[in-house]
Amino acid sequence: MTTAPVQPPRTDGALHRTAGWGAVLAAVAYLGQPLSVALLFTEDPDAPIADQIAATPWNGAIEGAIFGGLGLGMLFLVLAVGRLRGGASVAGRVGDVLGLVSATAWILIGGMSLAKYSSVTAGMAEGLPGAQDQLAVITAFDTVIIGLVATAGLGAVGWLVALATAGRRAGVVGTGLAVVCVGGAAVILVPMLVLAVPFGVLVLIPVLLALGVAFLLRGRRTTADHVRTG
Repeated sequence: MTTAPVQPPRTDGALHRTAGWGAVLAAVAYLGQPLSVALLFTEDPDAPIADQIAATPWNGAIEGAIFGGLGLGMLFLVLAVGRLRGGASVAGRVGDVLGLVSATAWILIGGMSLAKYSSVTAGMAEGLPGAQDQLAVITAFDTVIIGLVATAGLGAVGWLVALATAGRRAGVVGTGLAVVCVGGAAVILVPMLVLAVPFGVLVLIPVLLALGVAFLLRGRRTTADHVRTG
């Protein structure tokens, strides 16, 4: 009778690397959004909305990949950080949940972006020939998407604050990264509350990149220390 080999527990170094690569994936994916808007997305404003969608079906695929990658990277980051922190901190666990809400919302935004440029909306001229009717459909899509962006932003704010507090107490991040997290949370939250516009979520690009580099470097050092002492 044979038994399956027991897998050794993952080291902190491995968890740091998982968090780091998740953060880097999320940052690089999200960086594609402003770049694609500036360089790739071109639509004829005078053309009917259904014709614009039919002429640019790749817009949905690009945005789906961008926001799906952002959400997936955040899932790895949030779950890895939660395991690194450990303990029974209620604030930390609430932060984990808010981080998962944010990651899920980004993935849903990717799905909504795909749906917005799908064959269904591209062919809506058959049932909705009027320009105002088509505009109403697209406005509904955009309203849901902006609501999900706000949800993702609020979830990210909660997770960043929890990382800066409970995560710092547990030694997951130091004072410098804690300041970065709080500053990023403020940049997201203030415009959302004052102007009702969630454009501050773009600050996640540098914040996630900073977290990713820091976790990867720490994971490398931790692994090297294990090798020297092991």
